Amino acid sequence: REEDAPNYSDYVKKPMDFLTMREKLNRGRYPYLNLFQPDFELICNNAMTYNDPSTVYYKEAKRLLGKGVKMIRDARNKIAPEHWEGPPPPDDGTDEIIAREVAATVAAAHASSNGVSTRAVTAYDLINALYQTPTNIKCAAPASSRHQGLSL
Repeated sequence: REEDAPNYSDYVKKPMDFLTMREKLNRGRYPYLNLFQPDFELICNNAMTYNDPSTVYYKEAKRLLGKGVKMIRDARNKIAPEHWEGPPPPDDGTDEIIAREVAATVAAAHASSNGVSTRAVTAYDLINALYQTPTNIKCAAPASSRHQGLSL
């Protein structure tokens, strides 16, 4: 939402979030682990693009990126090679539909909760889901103009 992240779309051209990733996982849009990692990295890179390097949000995104990539690498070592790499699902617009559905659900939940945050899906939830169900796994603005804070 614009009020939560002023001018976000000026900095981030391809948004991604953990709820969308969870829904993509639930709908089989990550048939292989190599398809999961770019979306995870996109979340962290978007946060680092939008937020000034001096903010806790930038620093946490950078820390999360390092830990998450390590967790994904560890997950890769625990699953069969045929679940690691493969072609993406067809680009049939499903990912965009999922993103819109998640955004609408979040907006409705935010409105009904009077602004009280509900528990968000985290990177750790998603990566742990990979461990639990391995068979289901078949941009930079000038620092001076970056936003001073946006949570992941």
